[in-house]
Amino acid sequence: MFRILIVEDIRPTLDQLEKLLQEMIPATEVDGAETVDEARQMLVFRDREGETYDAAIVDFKLPMAPGENPEFDTTICDMVSERMPDALIVHITAYEDQKIVADHIRERHVRRPNLSMCLTKMEVGWPDQLVGRLRSFLYSRAIRQELDDLFGTSDWANGQRGPAAGKARRKPTAHDLPDMMVRIAQCWDVLETPLQDDVKRVFNVKESRRGVRITLA
Repeated sequence: MFRILIVEDIRPTLDQLEKLLQEMIPATEVDGAETVDEARQMLVFRDREGETYDAAIVDFKLPMAPGENPEFDTTICDMVSERMPDALIVHITAYEDQKIVADHIRERHVRRPNLSMCLTKMEVGWPDQLVGRLRSFLYSRAIRQELDDLFGTSDWANGQRGPAAGKARRKPTAHDLPDMMVRIAQCWDVLETPLQDDVKRVFNVKESRRGVRITLA
């Protein structure tokens, strides 16, 4: 289950994004907010419940409350970064040439390219770019966590890599490996390249026009 926050003050755009993400990324829970205050309330609620967002999609120009004029706001981004530092933050905007936007991206996101993205609404294909980035990020992180649980991949040294080089976080069951191999094959094309390389150190990966086949090494 993935959880995504969308903060967008144009209701039709918000509705379209919610529908798109739920269709293209199954098992995704989407919270939608139209104002800064509403987004803050959602973040506080999730934090109190011990829950996090895997990703946040945030417009740059938002009203503080219903009925107010939209203004440039970076506080939601700051709040997500502080409370949920591992979340991917994707800014969407039609004002990418504004100084406040450029300054924020430079100060808050340039050093964290793996956890940030900025898309302009002026490009026709920006929703497809958004979905592609989210799928790659979410599925890669989920598979990475599974590999780490079963093989201790986060312990792999630069020189020695493979199942023997790490410490598993838990003992695998009879269904863990087959189920994981199916999931890897299903989302192989969107997995980040470094993760694909690590998968190949654990499993045999055969790519063909028919798809990807994952077997035990």
